Amino acid sequence: MIKKIFSFKGSISRKEYIVSYFLYLAFYYLTAIILWHYYLAGTYSVLLYILSLWFIASQNSKRCHDLGKSGW
Repeated sequence: MIKKIFSFKGSISRKEYIVSYFLYLAFYYLTAIILWHYYLAGTYSVLLYILSLWFIASQNSKRCHDLGKSGW
């Protein structure tokens, strides 16, 4: 799960998908709290937002592959 976390290739099990989704939520809210607390809105928040969207899109694509559907 950790090896190719941002890759769109392959498939993941239901358990890995659920764990990665909760990791995504934890990362997203933790960074939101940190950025809000230190007023770092700007480049850092945009980069972290793009990174989190890339992560969840890759996990969703892998789960679709596991279900026999296209990642698109």
